[in-house]
Amino acid sequence: MIVSARNLCLRRRRRCCCCCCCCSTMDDEGIGHRTLAVNGINMHVAEKGQGPVVLLIHGFPETWYAWRHQIASLAALGYRAVAPDLRGYGDTDVPPSVTSYSILHMVGDIVALIDSLGQEQVFVVGHDWGALVAWSLCQFRADKVKAMVALSVPFTPRNPTRKSVDYLRSTYGDDYYICRFQEPGAIESEFARLGTALVLKKFLTYRTPGPLFIPKEGWGSPDEQIPLPSWISELGRRRQLLCKQIRQVWFHWRTQLLSKPGFKLGTDCSVDGSTHSGSGEVHCRRSGPDLQFPWDTGLHSQRWFKEECSSP
Repeated sequence: MIVSARNLCLRRRRRCCCCCCCCSTMDDEGIGHRTLAVNGINMHVAEKGQGPVVLLIHGFPETWYAWRHQIASLAALGYRAVAPDLRGYGDTDVPPSVTSYSILHMVGDIVALIDSLGQEQVFVVGHDWGALVAWSLCQFRADKVKAMVALSVPFTPRNPTRKSVDYLRSTYGDDYYICRFQEPGAIESEFARLGTALVLKKFLTYRTPGPLFIPKEGWGSPDEQIPLPSWISELGRRRQLLCKQIRQVWFHWRTQLLSKPGFKLGTDCSVDGSTHSGSGEVHCRRSGPDLQFPWDTGLHSQRWFKEECSSP
């Protein structure tokens, strides 16, 4: 846990001055914060506004704070924006067992959250790894979703004969960052050697064309200096340090063989350019041969960068 960064966020919250029971604290932007008991864990939720619920699911390595601009905008447009910290992130519980982070657990958390909000259905927006949770929610519990938007990560159907991580390893090699996350303790040791702040800088400023690799021989020196671009605030970067720790992330890819979905979801070439990702062309070549994706660079955190750049 990064205590200093977490305390930084908590200091910006104050007791809610309204009579609404849904807010236990409120930060300087008028965003309410509370903790809900869902699916066996305590989940931190940030929310603002009244009206139809838009559920915002963050990616990696992020927290609810990645959605702060969208929360304010959606609330102003008459929606109730709700952005949780997923299990293992931010102020949400960190279950000790690696097996507690499967996609079934993640979707179960979201379903329980929707129920806790007193909603039958919600609009869902997922970014990056959060998009995978959103896609899976549509597969398993379509009855909970009014409409869904995915950013950065396209839909990829489950393969009943092959684990997705095996496909990634054969396509990109052992140093592909998701493949590196599969060996217990290895990536935790590397990140501890570099320090959380430097690791997050590497992720959030990554602009090299092609997949992200973390070489086994080391991901650079802990003394490496990576200046932040002028359009990324130091506060914004520090907020991302709320991710308590990495516990065998991407574990849910090992459960891809548990079930075969009864229907498939897809899109077409009319999808807005901001959602294009070169990786999508590879992953969707078989499941969506008509998809068109231009190869581009640095799109993993494009939405995050865009909002940081446009903020005052």
